[in-house]
Amino acid sequence: HHCTPWEFIRLHRLVLGNTGLTELPPSISDMRELIVLYLDENLLSSLPDEIAYCKKLRVLDLMTNNFVEFPEIVLKLTNLSFLSLSFNRQLRSLPEDLGTRLPRLLGFGAYSCSLEELPDSLLRLLHKNDKGFANIQNNLFGFSYLRMITTKYPSLKRKLALV
Repeated sequence: HHCTPWEFIRLHRLVLGNTGLTELPPSISDMRELIVLYLDENLLSSLPDEIAYCKKLRVLDLMTNNFVEFPEIVLKLTNLSFLSLSFNRQLRSLPEDLGTRLPRLLGFGAYSCSLEELPDSLLRLLHKNDKGFANIQNNLFGFSYLRMITTKYPSLKRKLALV
């Protein structure tokens, strides 16, 4: 039985970037008030199911880690407005229902991954939201794929950082 100090339980923002983490402890579930969680530049390849208890999370930064598969548990964090998986260079795909499961997502980062396509649910979500934005440069998308999605969802021309 562990006991997380009260000050930690009430934290709204936790920055654990570049700390050599290979896993996030399950006790993250004690931190129910967390709104912002930075886990960038670590060695993570998965997240504990217990992160689902951090229901207030709005910002989750998983940049520059070792994710090969999308951490499905993230789909339970329905208040997320910003999610970055950029520089997870072996990440090949995203869940088809990403955009429907995370309906408040405004900012999405997947720069320098190995994605060949994006879920239509995500494209639709970004398209219909005025503030929607995604950085998806430096993946494996073909030119014809990008032309197809920006023809289908014209607002994505400016919302996807493709320059």
